[in-house]
Parts: sequence; C-alpha cells; structure tokens
Amino acid sequence: MLNALSPWLSGSLRELTGSFLPAWTLLALGVGAMLRVTWHFDPRHYSRAMSAAVKPARSAGEGGAGAAEP
Repeated sequence: MLNALSPWLSGSLRELTGSFLPAWTLLALGVGAMLRVTWHFDPRHYSRAMSAAVKPARSAGEGGAGAAEP
C-alpha cells in the first residue's frame, strides 16, 4: 500500500515545493524506517523476545485481585 501512495505523495510534494528534494528526502526516510523495522523483526532475536513475554495473569482463585493475603 505504501508503494502505491508514494508516487502520489511525491507528486504532491513536487507541486507544493517546486522541487523534488522533499520527495527524495521523504523516500529516503521511508527506506530508513523500513530497514529499522526489518532489523527489529530479525528471526535471530525471536527467542530473546519470546522469553521476555509477559506471563499470564493469575486467576482470582489463585490469589489474584481481591484474594486475602495469607
């Protein structure tokens, strides 16, 4: 979807500014953002992310909210 909007956005920026520099700058920032997302979702880091997952909350019968402390 982003690729489909890119030409329209670039053309609009060209019309507003009279230069392609803002469009190229925006495209470069988009590439940088996509690289960052790609590195963030690197499969080599999945095990670390999964081990840090939040543990499920305890139910009320297991000493959850409203349970009396021993």
